[in-house]
Amino acid sequence: MTRELHVKEHTIASAYSVSVTETIESFLSLKEMWDHVVRIHGTHEPFLCHDWFRIWLKYFLLDAKLFIVTLYRDSVPVLIAPFIRKNERYKRLATVRKIELIGNVHSPVKTVIFGESDSSARAESLQYLFIYLTKEFCDWDIIELDSIPEELISPDILVGSVTNAGRSIRKFNCFSDWYLNGIDYSADEYFARLPKKIRDELKRREKRISEIGAVSVEIGGDPEHFDRYMDQYDQVRVRSWKKPELDKAFLREAREMSIRNGWLRSGFLYIGDVPIAAQIRYVSNDTAYFMEALHDKQYDRYGPGNLLRLKVIEHLIDNEQTSNIDQMRGDESYKEYWTPFKRERYGVTVFNRTAMGCIFSFLLRKLLPIFRNSANTQE
Repeated sequence: MTRELHVKEHTIASAYSVSVTETIESFLSLKEMWDHVVRIHGTHEPFLCHDWFRIWLKYFLLDAKLFIVTLYRDSVPVLIAPFIRKNERYKRLATVRKIELIGNVHSPVKTVIFGESDSSARAESLQYLFIYLTKEFCDWDIIELDSIPEELISPDILVGSVTNAGRSIRKFNCFSDWYLNGIDYSADEYFARLPKKIRDELKRREKRISEIGAVSVEIGGDPEHFDRYMDQYDQVRVRSWKKPELDKAFLREAREMSIRNGWLRSGFLYIGDVPIAAQIRYVSNDTAYFMEALHDKQYDRYGPGNLLRLKVIEHLIDNEQTSNIDQMRGDESYKEYWTPFKRERYGVTVFNRTAMGCIFSFLLRKLLPIFRNSANTQE
């Protein structure tokens, strides 16, 4: 399905067209084009590649409908919006027709994918996306986008794209993300830049843990050893404080896809031949994405997780020339020691001019702030 967009208010006389993909079969045919756009997009490739979405849809699409919007300029793809549509009882109040980005708790980020690197061109493409969603395809009450990286799409640009299309919007914060960019120094220099109390604590714990047995570290990304990596990870998880993994089949398939693409790194800290700490990292485009980290809880006092974290970071800096570290979802304070900068993952709710869209716009944008202000005043 292709629709031409002609926007009289736009000052650039360019031809934009939109294709909408609504079946799995049609989605599968997009792989080559999709991954080409992701490479131009340049960030978060493991979580935005075609295979990641293919695996996610296999396990989680359920009763939702695929609704992937690809925007073209002069027949060149400049934006992919990986949406799904569904009917949902929104805020437990009433059923709405909702559009959202593909993803769930297993998706570190959710975003549209840009097929151009220039920021002004990206902003223009985003505006045309919302022109399509408000002028051509209006069969929705609410669009809710969450976990958006602010460094990729600034809130001002996104809000501006929606308001220029004549729809009301609500912005909200999802979670924080600790990171460190521009590492152009050695692992020794990285260690020297850590807070002194952390350096001293790491030295003490490394000495103490070496007194109970031979300590060794393995960091691997060989697809031939994938099953062993996952078996050892599962062994440590059983002995950790964490619950069994939800959606284990999805996670295993996604990790296997990632190691085949050269992205996954598994790290293990051993006492003798027994793994007591395990970590899963993804490495792509000079960036290390920190995913899972856990350790055997009986070794809590030795801090094996922190020891392994340091060894993995040292390996990534010195052996893989990683220049950026992204600790992903979560605002835990300990992350600041390792990566001292913080940014937000935010969300927006867009309200259509339908009965349900107007009702929820009033409730969330007008009424809810009044109740919050009243509660704060009473406190």
